Amino acid sequence: MKKINVTILSLVTCASVFAQAGKPTMAKTNPHLKVFYQAANSGDVGTAIAALNYYVTEQGANSVYEDTLAMLYMQQGAYVQCYYWADKRSKVKPDDNALLEMKGLCLDKLQQPKEAIGIFEKLYSKTQSPYHAYKLMELQYGIKKTRRMSCHRHQCRETNLQT
Repeated sequence: MKKINVTILSLVTCASVFAQAGKPTMAKTNPHLKVFYQAANSGDVGTAIAALNYYVTEQGANSVYEDTLAMLYMQQGAYVQCYYWADKRSKVKPDDNALLEMKGLCLDKLQQPKEAIGIFEKLYSKTQSPYHAYKLMELQYGIKKTRRMSCHRHQCRETNLQT
């Protein structure tokens, strides 16, 4: 009796494995993902972005493709859109360093160095990466240089007003 139960259990397990293997994956059945993969393979980033936007909208909140969408926007230099998706996804995956790095780079490109410094400080403390240290120093130097120029202009205006 025990042998029969083991045999039946083995057959059911094998049948379910083969049934799962025969099921089409989401990428094969969803038309938006089909378009995305085709566009990505041909290097058409604009179409890939559009297809993923449709797919993410269709899937609802917390789609696994949101970070891919952020990366595609980063490649295109669309920093506002990249920041939007990276920020949204980082709320679900707060420990994802790639998302934090995208946010920091976007803030840097969008002329928000103070906010970018905060992100690169977090990144550097987590990764000890020389690249993150370099970006942090670069941003801090940029702020100091801007302050010096601003102070110099202010002093020049005061001197001109006194004469």
